[in-house]
Amino acid sequence: MIVLFDANPLVAAPFHDPWWQVLSRSRGDWNIELYIPEVSLLEVTARAERRADERIAKLKALSSEFPEVEGFAEALDRLRTEREGIEGELREKAAAIGATIVPPPDVPHLEMVRRQTARKPPCKPSGDGNRDTLNWLTVLRTGVDHSKRQIVWVSDDKDFKSDKGKLHPALLKEAADAGLGDRLLFFTSVEALVQHLLEERGLPKDPEGARLAMAAGKVQDYLVNTVFATGIAARDEVASFDVLIHPKRDSIRIGEATRETDGSELWPFAFTFAAMSGTGGQRTVIECDVEGRVTVSPDGTPVDAFISSVRQRPPSLLQVFGKVLTAFSQTRNGDRDINQLIAESQGQMQAELRAVSAIEDHLQEEIQQRVDQHKCDNAPEDPAPGR
Repeated sequence: MIVLFDANPLVAAPFHDPWWQVLSRSRGDWNIELYIPEVSLLEVTARAERRADERIAKLKALSSEFPEVEGFAEALDRLRTEREGIEGELREKAAAIGATIVPPPDVPHLEMVRRQTARKPPCKPSGDGNRDTLNWLTVLRTGVDHSKRQIVWVSDDKDFKSDKGKLHPALLKEAADAGLGDRLLFFTSVEALVQHLLEERGLPKDPEGARLAMAAGKVQDYLVNTVFATGIAARDEVASFDVLIHPKRDSIRIGEATRETDGSELWPFAFTFAAMSGTGGQRTVIECDVEGRVTVSPDGTPVDAFISSVRQRPPSLLQVFGKVLTAFSQTRNGDRDINQLIAESQGQMQAELRAVSAIEDHLQEEIQQRVDQHKCDNAPEDPAPGR
């Protein structure tokens, strides 16, 4: 999916808006690219510059009215500097959320004149509408250049809409003629777009609820890829078990996160790990309740994990009954000596305890190796010698 934005949704919902943050954080997982047409960016820049000019004019008037008050000159210099940096700041903010600034297509002047004289939407009845037309042609070109991608146009401009608030029928036809057809979606705001995407994925339709749900999913994925990426069976103490049951992603329980002063979050988790060997009454089963936490960076990326406890669950009544019944049958038939069974039972208990300890060691070591590798992969390269 490629999403393009008109100027008005950028003004209505600045880049720090919660809906933008959901879109920015999810674009990689949802395979979404964000495009801001150069025309839209220049229009937003011009609006911001006009507002800055108004503030400067008001401040100059006040400085003339109250010349005895100090600080006006410094404040005016600051406002002028801020005004000069508006476009650069907008470009930096767009880049920070992962958006790409795209230039308009190279359209012959006569083609633009034809559209204006024919009052072809999104031109206004007066014939004005060069900026809207360039944006629309940018949408069409994007759809043609990316013939297998869904294209989304976000605009609340009445010249793009029909009386019912949908995309204008003439624009729908032009899009279909260009090969976009059902690939083109239209929304009037960033909020409407994000709510549609959240509903498609069964996520809460409010920014904070969606953020928490997606973060919890990333924590589950991180644990699956970090804790269970390699088999615990490689350890000698666990090698005797026939079956190792790793928890499924959705069975990992995620608690409520706490926020740290640096903006990162600590997400508690819990899951159950099981191992089995033997059959029938001779089956040995251990179940371990594992608890810990995952550190999630301010940008929503899990970066670290810690196992706080691994506790062995007591055997179920069914397991105990099976062992007792087997032992009773063996001693009654004279097949086994009761003292021998007791010794074997004690040895089995010690083996289970060693296995639990091995599981805990493995989880901690495996996580640390993965975290170290992650840090190594993302470390900045050393500068060349002599620089």
